[in-house]
Amino acid sequence: MDNSGFNKIYLKDYNKNKHCIDCSKLISNKSKRCKSCCQVGSKNHSYKHGLPKCVDCDKELSTYNKTRCHSCENKRRHALGILNSKTANYKGGLTPLRISVWLSRKNKETRLKVFERDNYTCQDCNKKGIKLNSHHKIPISHIFKMYNIKTIKEAYKCKLLWDISWQITLCTKCHGELNVGQKYKTNRKNA
Repeated sequence: MDNSGFNKIYLKDYNKNKHCIDCSKLISNKSKRCKSCCQVGSKNHSYKHGLPKCVDCDKELSTYNKTRCHSCENKRRHALGILNSKTANYKGGLTPLRISVWLSRKNKETRLKVFERDNYTCQDCNKKGIKLNSHHKIPISHIFKMYNIKTIKEAYKCKLLWDISWQITLCTKCHGELNVGQKYKTNRKNA
């Protein structure tokens, strides 16, 4: 039996009705692919060569409108000092000046000098080997007001703030009980 006639009819019919080049489904004459095949992956008309990657770590992102992954974005924001305004600890993007001064390296060095000068002994109860604090005879808030200190740079320039002769070593208990106006009065208004 000769199949050549059947093949000619089949090819004629196949050429007449177009088929999808991916799945061989019958399609209209206007397109190369069926609807389901033309919308998948790189064949989609809006395909952007896959999802974008993080500019820092090359991790694939979940959306097109971002440039960094969540962890890299948080690291960047933390390094720049940008906090999210929706967090509970957000205070307008600024650390209070007294905390910046208290956490500064210069303050840690000054405290150590005061402790060494006082031989690591509380100057009120004369105890050693307990948790110590460096107490300013003039409260830091008063120094800020006297010298109109508004920035950490201005605080670094203020000599009274870092002068160890105006500080004493106290234990935590004595420091907590201290009434600034009664015990260590000062006659000095400007230094």
